[in-house]
Amino acid sequence: MREKGRVIAFLGPDGSGKSTLIDGLKKELDERNINYRYFHWRIPWKKRKSKSGPANVVVDPHGKPIYPITKACIKLIWLFCMSWPAWFRHARPALNKGDWVILDRGIWDIIPDNKRYRLPRWEKFYLFMVKLFPKAETMYILHCNAQIIYDRKQEVSFHELQRQCQAYHDLSQHMGTLVDVSKSPEDICNHHYPALFSEQQDFSQ
Repeated sequence: MREKGRVIAFLGPDGSGKSTLIDGLKKELDERNINYRYFHWRIPWKKRKSKSGPANVVVDPHGKPIYPITKACIKLIWLFCMSWPAWFRHARPALNKGDWVILDRGIWDIIPDNKRYRLPRWEKFYLFMVKLFPKAETMYILHCNAQIIYDRKQEVSFHELQRQCQAYHDLSQHMGTLVDVSKSPEDICNHHYPALFSEQQDFSQ
């Protein structure tokens, strides 16, 4: 019986190690000859040619101002209207073939890091709204002391990074698995990834 694919999402502040852990998962999947699709933030309607991450690197994710309320509402409506068609066009067929879908951030990231997407700070509304979007079977929320992350990557102010770390931690109370990224990437992968594949085998039986 063909194993059904699964959706894995990685959330966390810049510098928390999302790319490193995603690369570790890709390596595990390659070793098991499991195909996967990678998407940064959300699944777009237009199909990307590569399964690697986007070439453009965001230098100042909070450099632009928050949208006015009307424009923010339009963007949220657009996100919702585009997410389901894109899901059925790209993710659902891949999952049915047994491929895995890897999301770097995912739509849930608007909750702890609304500034990145130029959206107002409406956490409670976003928590309700994301329930209407396609779900991830596994969500890893990367977290550790803000100073550790700041020493790795100074993309936002330390004060903002502290706020983000707390916001991601708070998000884990509603969804996902909190992952301590003060440990080495190897230790994290060895601790969390074997369970993914054992769950996959149980699910397919």
